[in-house]
Amino acid sequence: MNQYMYQAIVEATDVSIGYTSKKAHIAIAEHLNIHIFKGEMVCLLGPNGCGKSTLIRTLAGMQSPLHGIISFEGQNMLHYSVAELAKKMSVVLTEKIESTNMTVYDLVSLGRFPYTNWYGKIDDTDNTIILESIEKVGLEGFADRPLDTLSDGERQRVMIARALAQDTPFIMLDEPTAHLDLPNRIEIMKLLKELARSTYKSILLSTHELDLALQVADRIWLMQRGKPIACGTPEDLVLQGDFEKAFKKQSFTFDITNGLFTIVYKYKYSVSMSGNKIYKFWTERALHRHGIQVCEATEGTTHIEITQKKWIVHSSSETTICNSIFELLIAINSTNYKSI
Repeated sequence: MNQYMYQAIVEATDVSIGYTSKKAHIAIAEHLNIHIFKGEMVCLLGPNGCGKSTLIRTLAGMQSPLHGIISFEGQNMLHYSVAELAKKMSVVLTEKIESTNMTVYDLVSLGRFPYTNWYGKIDDTDNTIILESIEKVGLEGFADRPLDTLSDGERQRVMIARALAQDTPFIMLDEPTAHLDLPNRIEIMKLLKELARSTYKSILLSTHELDLALQVADRIWLMQRGKPIACGTPEDLVLQGDFEKAFKKQSFTFDITNGLFTIVYKYKYSVSMSGNKIYKFWTERALHRHGIQVCEATEGTTHIEITQKKWIVHSSSETTICNSIFELLIAINSTNYKSI
């Protein structure tokens, strides 16, 4: 948290979002009362079809709310012109960047359009902001690089740099990690968090990165179709049970003790285990995947003892020493378990 927090920059009051057909309004979410503070990073979460992208587009002024008022810095957004809004908020949408002949500098410079003249002429001030924006996203030395030579992660950083070059107090991103691999997803989420802190800009992003959102978001907006939106710190939503209810499925569970989603396996057998904590954790994961539950030791239960990077399987009939989890799985699959 920083000194600028708790000053609402965007507020939605009794807002309904959706689409208008020839015959009627089609509401996706109704009676939304939400706000985002200055310098805050908010993650918008929810299952597909709950209205996350529609909410982003509505807050950006790209489509009108069906009902209610959206205010920016205390003033109804309808009172701003398009040119004025372009200096207040910037948007990074889901669409993947196609290869073009543009350079990184060319694309980032498009963020300066609200401030340039009709000819789009870049002056010294614009040039400084463009280069600083490229530097802030960790792409120093990339200004002259053609876009088609960049990785997906680098291209996403360029899009964020363009939003920074637009120099708005509010940035919205619709699934900014959608086309990225895991390392780049982590890097982008971390980058956005650092930008919110260092620039005091408000950042709202929709995402399916549930575990990362729990780690980086100042607050979470949790949407569920047909239900009120839940807002709060990640920890409050977890402790109140909102997070678990929203993503509860028969195939996986949310573990409130560690904040992780766990696949639910059907167990056929049980074993007990002792030894090094880290080795026990990874061994248990492997066993669960093979339908074997780890439980307290009881008479007749096969026991796995982990010592000196060895796995010793004690069964009622024999003792087997294994040098890896792979060997353990082979050995234990030939052992007579005690059924659950």
